[in-house]
Amino acid sequence: MIPFDRTTSATAERAEQAALGPRFAMWFPAAILAVGFLARLYEAWAYFLDPDEALHALLSNQSSLGMAYKAAGTLAHPPLLILLLYYWHGLGHSGLMLRIPSVLAGTGCCWFAYLWLKEVTDKSTALLGLILAAFAPAMIALSAEVRQYALLLFFMSACLYLSERAVRRDSKPLMVLFSLSLYGALLSHYSSLFLAVTLGVYMLARLRPYRERRTLFVVWGSGQVGGIALSAFLVTNHLVRLRQAGMMNADFDTYLRRSIFRPGERNVFSFLTVQTLRVFTQLFSHGIVGSLMLLAFLGGILWLLRKNKKKISCETGPTSRELVLLLLLGFVINCGAALAGQYPYGARACVSQLRLHCCCATYFPRHRRRSGQGIRSSR
Repeated sequence: MIPFDRTTSATAERAEQAALGPRFAMWFPAAILAVGFLARLYEAWAYFLDPDEALHALLSNQSSLGMAYKAAGTLAHPPLLILLLYYWHGLGHSGLMLRIPSVLAGTGCCWFAYLWLKEVTDKSTALLGLILAAFAPAMIALSAEVRQYALLLFFMSACLYLSERAVRRDSKPLMVLFSLSLYGALLSHYSSLFLAVTLGVYMLARLRPYRERRTLFVVWGSGQVGGIALSAFLVTNHLVRLRQAGMMNADFDTYLRRSIFRPGERNVFSFLTVQTLRVFTQLFSHGIVGSLMLLAFLGGILWLLRKNKKKISCETGPTSRELVLLLLLGFVINCGAALAGQYPYGARACVSQLRLHCCCATYFPRHRRRSGQGIRSSR
């Protein structure tokens, strides 16, 4: 057991702000976010809609909301983006205008990720995570497309931040907002089902002991029931019909073929190693940089595991094992689905739900050097 000095974290935080300067500490994150927004805006302005984006724009341009919902059923995604674009058409029909919701959602994702990292680490580590999320090439590209991935990342990062704040403050309204964000993710992309399972297991660990947070646990549990009902509706009313129509098999046999495990073509170890490396190389659009970031990610996970069950940020924060659970369970579930032939692993867009985890975990060793004295053992 490592004793925890309640003044250590506060003292370190004050020393950090004094070193950086109060104005710098306040405005520099906002400046990074603004530059990240401009980078996404330029990406959205510079290129024409590709065929897939044009299809999304066409399907959303309907005469009624009901027609837009029916049109959304022909895509391999939940209907939220099409319904949002149905109303967005009232503001304009240009490619840039149709990409603005993704630009805003991608920028909001960076901010929520920064706020969450501030909760579970410190400001310096959160700042590095913000820089990575704001300027990683794949994060910019996904935030400048008429596709579902920016919405998914936005709701996912909102879930992380709101769940942490709800637990720390024992706040029922924040937990309700967390549940609503989870519903938004489920309505944005089907890979959010992995996110829902991951967050469900993580929150079960995070809310212990349940008797001390009985009301908060009931609010969270009620939200989970709603999430299960929503997932069941989407699966039975949409995914099943897509599978019966053969759309998913057609995708798995063509451009997603490399991302589905096929016994006899590759062994399990080779498949998982190559596809995990693809997740990082696609995130950074560079083989060497992606490989180095994969090593940094693994280093962050190993550092967390070495801390056993110690708190990372403060007395009410998550333990290191809880963070490992949060960061790795999504990878494990996605790998299992790919090995079972049910969902691709390593494809550019289909692993969007994992990219925020990649951005966050690579800087945990940095947190060790700055705040190792502020870590305490869980009781």
